Amino acid sequence: MMKIEFIRQLYENEADALYSFVKKFVTSKESAEDIVQETFCIAIRKADEVIAHPNPVGWLYLVAKYLILSESRKQKKNQNHCSYHVLEDRIRDEKAELMLASLAEDVLRSVLTEEEYKIMDLVYNQGYKGKEAARLLGLNESTLRVRLFRIRHKLRKFIA
Repeated sequence: MMKIEFIRQLYENEADALYSFVKKFVTSKESAEDIVQETFCIAIRKADEVIAHPNPVGWLYLVAKYLILSESRKQKKNQNHCSYHVLEDRIRDEKAELMLASLAEDVLRSVLTEEEYKIMDLVYNQGYKGKEAARLLGLNESTLRVRLFRIRHKLRKFIA
């Protein structure tokens, strides 16, 4: 039961953001919903793998990317314009992009405290506005703005 609870929590936290991501790459709302649903069905079937993965959210996005490519392949096949090499290049590009994103996340986690990372994730990855993010974190909006300023300053110093 703990596995299902983990996946349920992952669904509650990530389904909307995953849907927004998928919607950018498919032609219809229904296709995006189907891909998100299929992603979480796969996550349930492979719960042990997801739980053991160092980046479960990244795992979800990788599965969604493959499902997007599969959907694209089906659409192109119906149009008789499918090229195996083009799809392989896209998969390779998507893998490189995901690895880069994972590396960037690892660097952020090593530089920032857990609270700082959570603030950055809410505002920049999940797209919450300042007021919403502050409410979720139990802060007032001005405190959040100050913390974001300090986090950005910290990251600039790290990069320099």
